[in-house]
Amino acid sequence: MLTEVIGMVTGTDTPKNTQELDSAPKTVLLLENEEQRLSLQDPIRRQILNVLSSGLTDYSIETTTDTKTLEDGTDVTHLVEMRKPYKRYWMTVPEIMEGLNQRHREPQITNYQCYYHLEKLRDQKLVVQDPVQQDKERDQQIRVRGKQFQIVARFFVSNCSKTRLKDFTRLLETLNKGLGVTLSEADEERLRELISKQDHQFLSAFEHLATMLAENELNQATFPFELERLVYVYLSEDTDFLEQSKETRDILIRSGATSFEENNSLKTSKKKEQVRGIRND
Repeated sequence: MLTEVIGMVTGTDTPKNTQELDSAPKTVLLLENEEQRLSLQDPIRRQILNVLSSGLTDYSIETTTDTKTLEDGTDVTHLVEMRKPYKRYWMTVPEIMEGLNQRHREPQITNYQCYYHLEKLRDQKLVVQDPVQQDKERDQQIRVRGKQFQIVARFFVSNCSKTRLKDFTRLLETLNKGLGVTLSEADEERLRELISKQDHQFLSAFEHLATMLAENELNQATFPFELERLVYVYLSEDTDFLEQSKETRDILIRSGATSFEENNSLKTSKKKEQVRGIRND
């Protein structure tokens, strides 16, 4: 019995490696340090991250076989290759540059600038690189060819993070030196607990809204200043969040934060003036 193989190719594009099919950036990343926050304010880096967040439409090849037996007993096998679209988030520098030119015509940036900012973003753990080759003697990254880059997350939480000891200590210093607040040991412990709870609620609401936006492939919110505003709106009628905010404020007022009292007095006086105006009318 003879077998004849006939190939029917409908496409030639193939993914460079399996990671392009299997991996995608996570939805939310908590920023770890001030360097990351400042990096997100750089206009060129924001443009690069927006391009990486959008990804590219690429095609994988799926091969199927169809075997038929002819009258003379010969089996003829047709190999059919079908192109299947998928979203690819690993991108080369030329692909990133093309995306930049399409999205942001002004100002134009060079390949060198693109490489420079990508390496900074990689060092700050906002972008990952593949392949990564290590210099074993110096224990540091060295230049490699054919590099691809991927954004770590679709959204970055910039003004809220899980409370850490050093962050809380810095907050206490700010309150003491800036507002003259001196907390008792009990108030300090309670304030730490309240801030931790609020951070957790803020992050949960942020992830919920970010996931909804990611499902709709809204990439404009990669840098979530608008999203952060929506989170506060989302929590504006959350009873627990409001009660924790009020208790936090009460702790600060009784500990000497007169500016919070003045703000409350100002609001009260404005309300009284509004009431008087209404009565006069």
